[in-house]
Amino acid sequence: MFVNIPTTSPDGDVSGIVSYNGKIYIGGFFTTIGGFPNQYLASFQQDTGVFESNRFQLNGGQFNNMFVSNEGLMVLFGAFTSVNSTPAEGIAYINLNNDKIINPNLTQTGTTNFQKQYGKYLFVGGNITDRGKQPFSGYYRMDLPSIESF
Repeated sequence: MFVNIPTTSPDGDVSGIVSYNGKIYIGGFFTTIGGFPNQYLASFQQDTGVFESNRFQLNGGQFNNMFVSNEGLMVLFGAFTSVNSTPAEGIAYINLNNDKIINPNLTQTGTTNFQKQYGKYLFVGGNITDRGKQPFSGYYRMDLPSIESF
């Protein structure tokens, strides 16, 4: 059974969807939703479908994929160079409990196709061509910081 979410559609593809604390976060190759600017990342209320104002702006490139932990740590992957005014090359952390953006000082180039959490680790895979400014391919494991650390 399909259920329509009562929202206006974005003007491009959606390539990632996560949920946290009654909100749905979508990311993809869009720049507007319902005529309002929401570049690559947007959120809406899970129950009503009402979109929120854009709190996070990806700059210098596009969104690729995302992950959110049970504690509210969002990890963004893409070709961006910053989120809002915080530098972050291809990977950024956002604490969804206080909207704090953290540059994890990690870099990645390429396409992230999947990520899966096992314990305190996040396994990331896809067509990744460099990680930490070094040639790389395949998948890797990253430590997830505690949400209390920021």
